[in-house]
Amino acid sequence: MTNKLLEKTGLNRQGFSSFFLILTVAILTRLPYFFETDIDWDESTFILLGQSVLDGHLPYTDLLDVKPPLHWYIFTSIIWLAQHSFVFLRFLGAMIVALIGLINYEIASRIWNKKAGLISGILVIFLIDLNPGGQSIMSEHLALVPMMLSFALILFCPKNNSAFIVSGLCMGLAIMIRLNLAYVGLFTGLYILFVSIENDFPKYKLILLPGVFFALGNLASILVTLLPHLITDNLEALNIGLIKASLNYSQQSDFLNVIVNQLGFVADILAMTISIAFSVVFGPTLFFAISQLIQVQKQEQKLNFFEKRFYTIGILFGLSIEFSILRTSVFYKHYVIQFLPMAALLAAPAIANFLDRKDNLKKQLVAIVLSVLLVHFSLQYYKTGSYCLNSPSCLHGTSITVKHYLAEHNPLNGNIWLTRGHLAYWFAGVTPITPLVTHPSNINKRFLLESWYGQEATLSQEIDKIFAKKPVLIIGASLQDYLHDSTAQARLDDFIQSDYVELPALGKLHIYQRQG
Repeated sequence: MTNKLLEKTGLNRQGFSSFFLILTVAILTRLPYFFETDIDWDESTFILLGQSVLDGHLPYTDLLDVKPPLHWYIFTSIIWLAQHSFVFLRFLGAMIVALIGLINYEIASRIWNKKAGLISGILVIFLIDLNPGGQSIMSEHLALVPMMLSFALILFCPKNNSAFIVSGLCMGLAIMIRLNLAYVGLFTGLYILFVSIENDFPKYKLILLPGVFFALGNLASILVTLLPHLITDNLEALNIGLIKASLNYSQQSDFLNVIVNQLGFVADILAMTISIAFSVVFGPTLFFAISQLIQVQKQEQKLNFFEKRFYTIGILFGLSIEFSILRTSVFYKHYVIQFLPMAALLAAPAIANFLDRKDNLKKQLVAIVLSVLLVHFSLQYYKTGSYCLNSPSCLHGTSITVKHYLAEHNPLNGNIWLTRGHLAYWFAGVTPITPLVTHPSNINKRFLLESWYGQEATLSQEIDKIFAKKPVLIIGASLQDYLHDSTAQARLDDFIQSDYVELPALGKLHIYQRQG
């Protein structure tokens, strides 16, 4: 009876073994990073945002950042579940990555076979974990779960209107975590309409239904996410914090600059200047993905129904993500994480075929990849083990260093301004000195200053706000030439020269202490 039920749900013994293996890989490859506090300072900011909501504040009413509300709420949930344990917080991040791997496994298994599924599930974990910033918990990690669930539902339930509603709900959640994915939702919705028209024409009443259900699902997720602001009459905070800031954010640069940066990133991977381990995984993945697409084009007539849908929708998702990044006009290395599940899915069948070969080339390539990965993760475990053996705590990083310094030199918990290692705010149980500097880099983004405080706002005014609170300590970067605005920098210099003394550096951290 139990075996029959498991077979119907696809959760047979082999399925459980594969799930357990994917989960184990996710934990073991991320375990050394559970104790490193400062992998990407965006994550530090996200933790502060989540803590702000946990303290009873709606997004954009206490701290400020350009991330959509659901992003804040998810980090709130993670912090609550972790009970302020940074290690358990990172463990939950590993569970999120494992979930992405499991979704990939299910998709590839249903299209091809269990072998391709296992390759896809494990490969995406390695790609995420080795990508710059991927070892922390980024918005990309959070958004990929609902986005890939939406993809799977559209792929495997082409005639199920209920599935289109759920798919829309998932896509709406992804959008409320990363706004750039709104373009993925838009183009996917248009695709659903196009396919419906193509398949059901001239049944006009049926033409719009799948697209309408998908759109309603999107809208429902978005409205529910915005509901707290609607109920509490905080629409203006939502408008300033999310809409205005996001629109201005997308006007920082131009798409040609993004393309140049993306090509430079690929060149760095191929040249192995980012990480040798990432290069030996990403390089072959890119090669196998491209070779698979070429092979598919040659044998298009032999593809089954779901294979055709996979390649069509998969390419649509990939192009939509690329278009969304071009529209945001900026590119950071962790943006690549959004492409990795699709890349792993595309490469999986080609890799499976390659592994079936009996020649020496396969053995040599597999040996090289496994050897590099073994060395890479052995070094990470050695680094973590060294900290555990030689320090009072396994936790290490700039923020922990700052936390210990504050515990010793700021016993009265006076106001502090952190320009590096700002997760120490969270460890110390205090909030950033002003909302603008929730993320340290925001102080040099004039478009955010104008979005949040109006066109007349100046950086000099923000500097006045900071020093009106008389920070006892300023820790982080050197404040010489710290600001891009020369007038504000002169104002900052005046405050430092008149009221502060620079103490001996703490490693690479500059420390300024208020006099008197």
